Amino acid sequence: MIYKGGDIMLTAVQELGKWVLQQKAITPLDVLIETIPESRYLHVLLVCIEDSQWKVELEECEEEDSQKYLYRRGSSNGPNFSPTAMITELDKTFNNKFLGWFEKVLKQKRNYSEDVIAEIEKVYTVITENKNSIYQALETKLKNLSGGCVLTLKIKGSYLREIPSFVSIFTQLIQEKDSEVSANGQVCSVCGQKKDFVMAGSSAFKFYTNDKPGFISGQFFKELAWRNHPVCMECNLNLQEGKRFLESRLKFQFYGLEYLFVPEFLFGEPDS
Repeated sequence: MIYKGGDIMLTAVQELGKWVLQQKAITPLDVLIETIPESRYLHVLLVCIEDSQWKVELEECEEEDSQKYLYRRGSSNGPNFSPTAMITELDKTFNNKFLGWFEKVLKQKRNYSEDVIAEIEKVYTVITENKNSIYQALETKLKNLSGGCVLTLKIKGSYLREIPSFVSIFTQLIQEKDSEVSANGQVCSVCGQKKDFVMAGSSAFKFYTNDKPGFISGQFFKELAWRNHPVCMECNLNLQEGKRFLESRLKFQFYGLEYLFVPEFLFGEPDS
């Protein structure tokens, strides 16, 4: 990436992201969902639930339409922010990512409404009661496929993005993750404005990690790590969309070195 000085570069990316969001009328949910590259993942395996019945379906992955799967990568060893996951080894993906998502949510059921949990429990019951059969059906279909494959869920003909309970949990899990280290009434390092809430950096760009005390300002206390790079919620969304635009439109290579070309608005933020 072209380096223009950290704060200047991030401000330029944030302004670009804000402009893209305004031009395309993109919702915050659109920003949070990660697209799935069809060049790497050709197929999607869907566990389709209809009341107490189930079946496994296969469809082609279309990147432009992949937001319907409600995908966003989580931790490498734990579940993602929805049951949707890229299949590496079917056994690990099915148990750690797919079933693991339900287990994580149900352990934290007090964080969600009774209606949401009731729907999740109903789906989870169908899956666990037919776990071995579902796994075998997935394994059979996977044997005949070449290229990367995605595992996800479909309920009563609806994709995860179309189901309010899954969307609600998806956004809440992301918010909880972003709020692990945060502060109130502080200045955002990107827009320079005092905000009610700032978090420790943005998921768009990782400049440091909290698992090593040497990277933490504020006397090495993790709860003060937000001081390293305070970012408000609005700038966080703008940065994510700005990075997405750069990677899709302004990514280049120079002698094998990949970089992003970051435009800067000379006269402030454009009106249109």
